[in-house]
Amino acid sequence: MSKKTSLAFIVMVVFCSLLLAAPPDFSGKWVLNKDQSEMRTRDGEKPDITMTIEQAADTLKVKQESSSEFMNREYSYKLNGETQEVEGRGGRMSKVTPKWEGDVLVVSTVREGQQGTTTSTERWQLSADGKTLTIAGKNQSPRGEFESKMIYQKQ
Repeated sequence: MSKKTSLAFIVMVVFCSLLLAAPPDFSGKWVLNKDQSEMRTRDGEKPDITMTIEQAADTLKVKQESSSEFMNREYSYKLNGETQEVEGRGGRMSKVTPKWEGDVLVVSTVREGQQGTTTSTERWQLSADGKTLTIAGKNQSPRGEFESKMIYQKQ
């Protein structure tokens, strides 16, 4: 192989490796698939939820709109693996640590409430075709433990 061919091959391999190493992009408008989702609700009815996500290299901004007013919220995370203060429901501050584990975004949250500490972990994963976002959650609070699995379809 000539030096030019070898150099071109090396550049191509490095470029492809960087593309494969890039985290998934969750940007877009996502609608909850209520039939496929598993979640605990106050009245047993799964609400309509739409999330609009904007993702940059180091931030994730989410606007969540729901038929349940309790679930309407906006938040953003720095995707740097460091713990940060984020305003949660009811104006309460939460300590949030978002970090990448391969192609999965793991968001760990600790909240102090009137009844004690609540911890949660969400695992955000995009399907191979980029059309389905799964957010699997585990929550532990003074009221008990529960798990959820939210399935969103890209619009």
